[in-house]
Amino acid sequence: MFMLSNFLLALAKLIDFVLSAYIWVVIGRAIISWVNADPYNPVVRFLVQVTDPILSRIRRVIPSMGGIDLSPMVLILAIIFLQSFLVPTLKQIAMTLLCATSCRICAPCRTAPSSSDSWSSHGQAKTSWPACTTTPSSCA
Repeated sequence: MFMLSNFLLALAKLIDFVLSAYIWVVIGRAIISWVNADPYNPVVRFLVQVTDPILSRIRRVIPSMGGIDLSPMVLILAIIFLQSFLVPTLKQIAMTLLCATSCRICAPCRTAPSSSDSWSSHGQAKTSWPACTTTPSSCA
């Protein structure tokens, strides 16, 4: 289980990094749309090729308002939402898996509860984790 939790933590960090990098790519694309950039420049071509598939879908739903293209802003807001929702959720799942494997022994009696016992029958409240070797904040 610890391998799965470590994998999920690494995946959450990778997704967070990729989403942050993509925000900067979208910002770069928006900036080059304001100036008359050379369409044959490799950097410009990269920015257009990476962002156009998603921005064109957003443009179909949200038309431009008086010559102002709001699709990059909508995409950045969607990425920020994903960073605020997906990454913490993956981290929380990983920490839950890590604590589920690390916190198997009840601290007051140093015995593992049977499958029919709950932590509350071992002197622990149902809402709290038993004492474990990991930090208390990670087992909350």
